[in-house]
Amino acid sequence: MWNWNQRLKLLANKQRRKNHFRKDIAKKRVKTVQFFVFCLKTAACLIAVTLISLILIFCHDCFTQSDCFSAKHIEITGQHRLLSKQIIKTAQIKPEINILSINLLLARKRLIAHPWIKEAEIQRELPNRISIKITEHKPFAVVDIGRRFLVNEQGEIFKEIKNSDPKNLPIISGLQFSDISLCSMDQSTPFNAAIRALKLK
Repeated sequence: MWNWNQRLKLLANKQRRKNHFRKDIAKKRVKTVQFFVFCLKTAACLIAVTLISLILIFCHDCFTQSDCFSAKHIEITGQHRLLSKQIIKTAQIKPEINILSINLLLARKRLIAHPWIKEAEIQRELPNRISIKITEHKPFAVVDIGRRFLVNEQGEIFKEIKNSDPKNLPIISGLQFSDISLCSMDQSTPFNAAIRALKLK
């Protein structure tokens, strides 16, 4: 009797082990399938991103190299002292350049780096026009601190004077180097007083 019961228990244990083994195999299969699906989705996403990137690069190259967008008209306004060709050269805009390939921010920085240009705006006008609007400094006086500099009406020192610059401007002298600043907001009291006095004349 005891042997028979022991055999039944052994059979039951074996059956449990078989069932447990089958469950483990099923779980492994599910995990394998899930991993395979994940890999397929990841690969599909990477392929899609790559294709979209290639399409965008192709479109960018087509637009920025197309003759349809060549700069056939460059309109410049606001200049008084500077010539149009000087402004175009400063902005480094080449004839017939594709207007979509122009870095407008960089071109503007080049323009306002010119000593005579106070402010600049540059815009594209499709399909083939570039519009440049500048504001020039208006020389108001000369400040003499051993070296002479041009000053505008706002009290901004914008360039060192040269032989080609305007003559017969009022001269502010008797100031020290510490009395002046490139920023009009930081000028000294004597400097500001001199500017106000000149404006009253």
